Order: sequence, then structure tokens, then C-alpha cells
Amino acid sequence: MQQKVTITGLDTSKIQVLSRKNCRQLLIDYHHGDRTAKDKLVMGNLKLILSVLKKCNIPARIDINDVFQIGVIGLIKAIDNFNLEMDVSFSTYAIPMILGEIKRYLRDSTQLKVSRQIKDIAYKILKCKENYIATHGKEPTLEEISKILEIPEVDLFEAMNSINSVVSIFDPIYTENGESISIIDQLSDEIDYGQRIANYTALYDGLNRLSTLQKKIIQKRYYDGLTQFEIANELAISQAQVSRLEKSAISELKKRF
Repeated sequence: MQQKVTITGLDTSKIQVLSRKNCRQLLIDYHHGDRTAKDKLVMGNLKLILSVLKKCNIPARIDINDVFQIGVIGLIKAIDNFNLEMDVSFSTYAIPMILGEIKRYLRDSTQLKVSRQIKDIAYKILKCKENYIATHGKEPTLEEISKILEIPEVDLFEAMNSINSVVSIFDPIYTENGESISIIDQLSDEIDYGQRIANYTALYDGLNRLSTLQKKIIQKRYYDGLTQFEIANELAISQAQVSRLEKSAISELKKRF
């Protein structure tokens, strides 16, 4: 069911969507100084925000119209920062930015606040765990952390439970001398989650543009782990055809990135 949102008297369900060709031309016009093109880009891409809203778990206490407005901010940022040299559709680029703005707003709108003292204890626990694992090769028990930090177990339990209910991996849990530390700073990987979302979206967009036969070959080749020879036997075509179709599919997918 389409989500209906009205902003400044406009029913977004009746707003026309820009074609990919027209969207790109407006982006070119805007980046060459045509300020009116920006308004057309915003109005023609409002349904991108609706598609993102459908995937978000928005608390009943938060006004959907406010969240939509935040999505518009993400859309505007996408318009301003879109690189025309990228061989990717605008929607593929814009959706992660819209989603990021909305998630940040929802996170910052939480009613439950955690005291600085509890956050400091949580930070100490994370550092303690990190050092303990590096030394002993295993995660410490609550009792062991309690002995190391000389903090009662009940306080440790309260600190971890309190932040677990409201803190995302990007939230600051400790601040000193103007420097903030987030949970993500304590993680060992260096994944760019925004880029990962963009890549997944681009891959999904690319797969939908392949022929049915190309999709089957990509599925069997890269998800099922079959060889070209095995695929050829299954589909009753030659191995040369499989190779040609695989190469053309890969070439099409690369265009999305």
C-alpha cells in the first residue's frame, strides 16, 4: 500500500516521477548553474523518500511529516553532491543519503537519555573487554570485568543494558576534552556502511536490468558455485554461450558502480 504524505498542501501520491533521462538532464542543468532545476529535481524525486519511509520503523510518537521533511534534506544533499561522472542512477546514490538522514533523526529523537556517568562506565567496559580479549584470547565474564574495574556487577549490568537500548554504533558513549568515542570506534573492521548500502542498491538495480537467462547464469555461477560447463549442461546451451552471457552480465553490473 502506498504511503500518503501531504506537505504544504501537496499530495505526494499524485506527484509525477522524473524519468532517469530527465533526472540526469536536470542534474546537468543544475550543476551548470540553473537554480530552477533543483526545485524540479526535489519535486520529481519525492517518492524516493516515500520508498525509504516504508523501510523505516517510525515510532508512533514521531510525526511522519517531520520525518518526511528530514528525508527532503537528505534528497537535497544528494542533489548537491551527486557526481555526474559516476555511472550510476541518481536514485541509487540518493537512497542511502535519505536513509542516513532519517535514521540519524530517529536516533537523535529518542526520549530515553543515558547519563554521562553510565556512558563512561560503558566505555570502560568496552575498553576492558578489548584489552582482555587481546591478552587472553577470549571475552571476560561480568565477574572478571567487575574485579578489573573495581565496579559492582550490578552497575556494570545497568550500564550495558542502558546503552544497548538506545545507542547505535555511531552514538558517542564517552567524551573527554572535546573528543568523542563511538562504539564503532571500538570495532575492529573498517567497513564503510554507507558505501556498502550504496553497493547493495547498485547491485540490486543492476540485476533487475539483466535478462532472465543472464540472471540464472549469475545465480548459478556466483551464488551456487557452479562452473560454466555445469551451467551449460543444466541450461542445455553451449559453454561458449554461458561465457558470453556471463561476460555481458558482468559488464552490465559494472556500469551500476
